[in-house]
Amino acid sequence: LIQVSPGNTYNVVIGSGGAPGVDGGNSSFGGALVVADGGEAGDTDGGNGGSTGGSTGMLEIAGGDGGNRNDNDGGGGGGGSGSPFVGGGDGQNGGAPNGGAGGTGAGNGGDGGDDDGVPANEIGENGFAPGGGGGGKADGGASSGSGANGQVIVMYSTAISQAVFTANNTFTVPAGVTEILVQAWGGGGAGQSGLIDNG
Repeated sequence: LIQVSPGNTYNVVIGSGGAPGVDGGNSSFGGALVVADGGEAGDTDGGNGGSTGGSTGMLEIAGGDGGNRNDNDGGGGGGGSGSPFVGGGDGQNGGAPNGGAGGTGAGNGGDGGDDDGVPANEIGENGFAPGGGGGGKADGGASSGSGANGQVIVMYSTAISQAVFTANNTFTVPAGVTEILVQAWGGGGAGQSGLIDNG
């Protein structure tokens, strides 16, 4: 719990989900008071999920890692975002020809693209909010999936009283409130998108 005074105002920053090739942004509450690390974008392999080392708070939970693409076949699934007390699930590696399933979490990762010759199926699926990683593209796919935006939830008095933020904003402590609990998710990274050289 965070000790607060009624009337105090805190900045809320929501990490953006990464477009193809881009890491997810960090989400934060009150500057460095609570920080949720965004996930890394994949390259030839799936990116790492948001880390506990890059986060600050009373309890840090890591996101799942993205799966790897199968050489010349399906893309890897995106990692799921962490849930309270449970780390995000890793995305599955791509198969032949199907893409790997996205990892589960508060926000599921997107599925990897299928290498089935259908252009619409070869792109990676976008991650799901909050903070799910994008699925990787299949061999020959046009693009990997984007990560989902992060989220911040501020709870006070009871779990029923809460403010949910999906965009940058401010939170002002209501009258009579002296303690709050903050949950934050960073933005998901994009799925793997680099080419694999089989030599």
